Amino acid sequence: MQQIETKIYPLTLERYKNWQVNKQINQYLLQNKNLCQQQLIEKQRKNQMDQGSLRGESEQGSSSQQKEQKLQLARRPKLDYNQQSKSLMLLTNYLKLELNKSIEEIYLLRVDFYPRIEADNRVLRDKLLSVSRAQLKECLGGHYLINAQQIFSVEKPNFNKETSISITFQKTDYQVNLKITKVFRLEDLNNENQRKSQFPLLFFNVMVKNILKGLNFFEFGKNTKYFEPSAEYHSKIEGTNLIVYKGWNTPFENCSDGLLMKLDIQHKVARRENALNYINLIYKNNNDASKEQKRKLVCEKLQGQTVMANYGNFKQFKVHDVIFDKNCKELKVSDPILDPNSKESQLPIEPPTLQQPNPDSDLTIYDYYYKKYGLKIKYDKQPLLLVYEKKLKRFLYFVPELCLLTGIPDELNDYQKRELITCTKQKPQELYNMVTQFIDKIVNVNTTEGQLNTQSISEQLGINFSNHPHVIQAKQIAYPTITFGGPKKDAPRQTIEDNSASQFSMKYPVYSSGNQLSIALLHFKDFNTMDLFQNWIKIQKELRIEVKKPQEFNLGDFNNKAMQEIEHVIRREIKKEKFDIVAIVAPNKFSTVQNYSKIKKLCTITQQIKSQYIRQQSLDSKQSYNVCSAILSQMAAKCGTTLWVVNPPNGIPDNTMIIGTSVQKVFINGQPQFVIGFVASQDKNVSRFYSRATFQKLNKDNIEKISTFIVDAIKQYFVQNKFVPENIIYLRENIADQGIQKYLSTEIKEVLKSFTVLSPQYKPKLCVVLLECRHGVRVLHQLGEGPNKELVNPPPGTIIDSSITSKYHYDFYMISQNVKQGTATPVHYKVIYDTTEFPEGRLQELLYSQCFNYVNWSGSIKYPAQIQYAKKLAKMVGTFIQEEVSEKLFNSRFYI
Repeated sequence: MQQIETKIYPLTLERYKNWQVNKQINQYLLQNKNLCQQQLIEKQRKNQMDQGSLRGESEQGSSSQQKEQKLQLARRPKLDYNQQSKSLMLLTNYLKLELNKSIEEIYLLRVDFYPRIEADNRVLRDKLLSVSRAQLKECLGGHYLINAQQIFSVEKPNFNKETSISITFQKTDYQVNLKITKVFRLEDLNNENQRKSQFPLLFFNVMVKNILKGLNFFEFGKNTKYFEPSAEYHSKIEGTNLIVYKGWNTPFENCSDGLLMKLDIQHKVARRENALNYINLIYKNNNDASKEQKRKLVCEKLQGQTVMANYGNFKQFKVHDVIFDKNCKELKVSDPILDPNSKESQLPIEPPTLQQPNPDSDLTIYDYYYKKYGLKIKYDKQPLLLVYEKKLKRFLYFVPELCLLTGIPDELNDYQKRELITCTKQKPQELYNMVTQFIDKIVNVNTTEGQLNTQSISEQLGINFSNHPHVIQAKQIAYPTITFGGPKKDAPRQTIEDNSASQFSMKYPVYSSGNQLSIALLHFKDFNTMDLFQNWIKIQKELRIEVKKPQEFNLGDFNNKAMQEIEHVIRREIKKEKFDIVAIVAPNKFSTVQNYSKIKKLCTITQQIKSQYIRQQSLDSKQSYNVCSAILSQMAAKCGTTLWVVNPPNGIPDNTMIIGTSVQKVFINGQPQFVIGFVASQDKNVSRFYSRATFQKLNKDNIEKISTFIVDAIKQYFVQNKFVPENIIYLRENIADQGIQKYLSTEIKEVLKSFTVLSPQYKPKLCVVLLECRHGVRVLHQLGEGPNKELVNPPPGTIIDSSITSKYHYDFYMISQNVKQGTATPVHYKVIYDTTEFPEGRLQELLYSQCFNYVNWSGSIKYPAQIQYAKKLAKMVGTFIQEEVSEKLFNSRFYI
């Protein structure tokens, strides 16, 4: 009989402390009967979920148990809340549509071509459909819309399921197959089920696409972004080969005010040189290098770059690798491609699921481009770009001669960078002018005969476009109260009528100084510390920050061994038991990303001590006193000093925890990974934080260790407060709309399970809020009337919770900062799960108040502080440290 080995884990001090905390939490929960009342609320919520799943039980029978466990999206609360606010009228970048006729049914048809036409050969496909217009009209009637390989027909086709059309174009016979795949109604727009409402929205999107095509707008790839045809709308950056294309993204949304079309201005930066010219320039600039060295430089410069096909529908791909020693007149499209990383051959052209063989598989690359696009490749033996087609999961060859480089090159000087920013940012009045001109273009300009326009749509389908931007009503809520220390605790409070910068001056004593700060100051011989110390002495008296006299470590003369000297001092002479923080004053020559990363990694991972990197040049400026004040305040905050406290709104319980999470993509040793930043508040003042960061390779939409993080954060909260949080606000950014239901059923379920890990009796109230900034919504505020009117950005504290929000779900927009450059982008807050029963206004005020709680800025920022801290933590750990941090630093903001 095989003996089973039993592992015995020693009872370490850390495991004993953890066991003690678990025991204390369970004792507290058993004694606190108020928290158990939450079980009744959970039962009521479960009953509501059961009622919502009755239909699913009747349809799926045995899957009823799964339906009961499905989390439901939160609804907008109907509780009244007396909120102090000021009404605002705002202009938006939306255009309203009115539906005046009832369209019975719309038919969606799939279009297939034989011989097969490549998906990106848009020109040929459009020409074939144009040639067959008379036959299509006979089959579908006069009202239909074309979208690539789809057709929407408003009239019922004269065939049952499928038919075909035969045409001849340029001496080639083609067969166009039409197959009905879906029948829907416009009334489905009001269906809460996205699977049903997506088809009417797609119909309207295709309708606008056809209108813009009639106005000669062009599209880069299949991204629904349409760019102006006239060169007057394009900008060239002086001294560069860059060109900035201006265009529009025009998605439809079914909002509280009805069907609205968003007019989101877009910019595309491309270079006027093709990729082959760029390769030749690299060879020319490195003429003395060997052949292998030149090829290596080409690979380094192009790998990861985005290139755009200068033909077809302008598809874009990231360069995976550069392949040399190939001949376009000999290499066939059917020849296997060898990926250098996987060492597996992949066919470049033929998708494995294609039913009909590809007649072009025996063509050479040269012949393929000539036959499909009429393009002649000039240089047969040029290097080829290896790109990856995600949709088909295969590699492709791109010909550099036929590709344009996109993106912003690193070689731009400061003037050119400013010019580029100027081209891509619009002031409020400029944006308004562009939106109104675009509306006038699509509403009032007549197209050529046979092309779709808004007049024909109105007459034939009863769909009317408004001729001006949509106007909405919003509100501005009051600024929170900021509390400092000293006899005059509250900073001067701004009124709602004050549209200033929503900033406050850091001239008051800090709220709580904590222990006396001990600083180890490292500097080189040529740096004079006298001015720095004198400024710090003045700042200490003004802000009442307790600081011991810094201990200096002179690193000697600055030379090429500076990094070794810094490492020696930090490793050998600085003990973390003696110092709270290490400050390094470095000259500009030393200030590189590599050196910064080495210092942060050495202090954080090896020595487990907080650090402050100071650029010597910043201390030599005219604003040196303000710089010294910011540095000292930041170091004090890293070591536990509370600079100020933002008072939460009335009605928010003291035992409320606010969590912020951020997921960012980084590259470590050339391999992509996702770094997660997690920050949780630890006191009623929301001034202390528990911070964790970790890495995961896959699945960026779900945090794998979220349960562990929350359990540890609640334990730490209990250690500091002797009670557990009863309300948890969970903030998360960058989750796509189509992934919300999946996110609820995965990560949020893990969050809920983490509570029971602590104790079966622990069921806190939870509110999950998703934050999104890349949504394209713009709002403008009009000051004055008549000739003196002025369009400006809305003031801080602007809330939009109607008109352009969801018709069914719980969401709102907020502008929390004073935007001086460009046009303000509100943050979209989507409450997807909520058992806290907070009124909507109270939650808005809480999140707005936390925008004032970021210690690196004495005023409001774009996001609540917990999200901004999580972003900073993820960037610091993912970009510079690239390792998980010791638990000894979890209770400090070492990353700010």
